[in-house]
Amino acid sequence: MPSRNTKRAAVAAPADEPAAKKVTATLKKNGVTQGAYKQMVEALSHPLADFLPEECQKMLTAALPQSLCVPSDLRQEFQNRAVVMIGEVLNAIAAKLEEAVEAETAKIADAETVKAELDEKLKAADAVLQDAQSAVAGRESDLKDASEAVVTAKSDLADREEEQKTGDAALVVAQASKDELENAATGDFQALKNGTSKEGAAASHFQNLEPLLAKLAMDESLKTAMRSVLLKQPEHRGPFDSTVLDELDKCFQGKIAELAAIVDAGKPDSEARAAAVASARSTMEAAERKQKECSNTLLEAKEAQKEAAAGVKAAKSAVADNKPIFKAATEVRDQKQEELQAFKDSSLNVFQSLQERLSAKKLKEIAAAEAAAKAEAEAAAKAEADAKAA
Repeated sequence: MPSRNTKRAAVAAPADEPAAKKVTATLKKNGVTQGAYKQMVEALSHPLADFLPEECQKMLTAALPQSLCVPSDLRQEFQNRAVVMIGEVLNAIAAKLEEAVEAETAKIADAETVKAELDEKLKAADAVLQDAQSAVAGRESDLKDASEAVVTAKSDLADREEEQKTGDAALVVAQASKDELENAATGDFQALKNGTSKEGAAASHFQNLEPLLAKLAMDESLKTAMRSVLLKQPEHRGPFDSTVLDELDKCFQGKIAELAAIVDAGKPDSEARAAAVASARSTMEAAERKQKECSNTLLEAKEAQKEAAAGVKAAKSAVADNKPIFKAATEVRDQKQEELQAFKDSSLNVFQSLQERLSAKKLKEIAAAEAAAKAEAEAAAKAEADAKAA
C-alpha cells in the first residue's frame, strides 16, 4: 500500500508542471537557453552560498526568469534589484573561493620555505661530502708519497750500510788483529818473558802465541830460537836469550804500530761512512714518522667522509619525505584555483552575459542608428569631396 507521503508527492507533481512550463516559456520569450538558466540556479545553490538563508535562496532562484533572464533594457526597478542581489551572491561565492585559494597559497608558501630549507641543507651536505672526498683523495696522495719516501729512505740506508761494511772491512780486520796482538803482548808473551806463568802452563802460553807469532815480521834465526827461549825460565836464560826476547818484543810493538797506523789512516773515511749511515737512518725514521702521520690523517679524513655521506643520506631522506607533503599542498591549491576559475568561466561569465544582454528590439534600434550614422557620415564625406572637386 503506498505511503501518505507518496500520495502527496503524486498530487504535488502536477502543480509543479505548469511552473516549469511557465519558466520554459519565459526563457524562450527572452531568448535565454536552458543551460544558462540552470547554470544560474546551480550557482545560487553553490555550497559556499551557505551564508544565504534558504528562503532567500529560493526567492532569488524563483526570481531568475523574471529578472536576470529579462533583457537589461526591459527590466523594471524591482527586477534590477533582484539582479543586483544575485550578483552580490555570486561575487560573495567568488570571494570565498579566492579566500580558499589564498589560504592554500599561504600554506604553499610555508611548504615552499620548508622545501627550500631542505634543498639548501642537501646542497650544503653535498658540498661537505665533496670537500671530504677531496680531502680523502689528498690524504691518500700524501700517504702514497710518504710510503714511497720510506721505500727510498730504506734503500738509501741499505746502500750506506753496505758501503760502511765494505769500506770498514779492512779496518775491522786491522783493529781486531791489533787488539789480538796487544792482548797477546801483555798476556801470554809477558807471562813467558817474565816467567810468571803457573807451573806447567808455559807450553799452553806458547801454543796461544804461536799463531800470532807467524804474523810478525822476523828473520829465520829468531823464528828458530824463540820457542826454546820463551819456554826457559828467566833464571836459565843467557844474554842471547835476552836479545831474542827483546827482538820479539820489538816485533810485537812494530806490528801493533803498523796496524794502528792503518786504523788511524782509515778512521776519517770510516767516520764519514758512519755519519752517512746515521744520516740515512735519521732520514728513514723521519719518513716512517711522516708515513704514520699521513696514515692517521687519512683515517680521520675517511671518518669525516663517512659522516658527510651520512649527512647527505639524511638530507636526501628529508627531501624525499617532504615531497608528498609538498605535492599534496600544491594539489589542494591547484584544485582550489581550478574551482575558482571554473566558477568564473561558467557562473560569473553567464551572469555578466545575462546582466548586460539587450533585447532584440534594442539591438535592432542600435544597429539602425549605427547604419544611419554611417550613411550620414558617408554622405557628408561625399558632399565634402564634391565641394572640393567643384
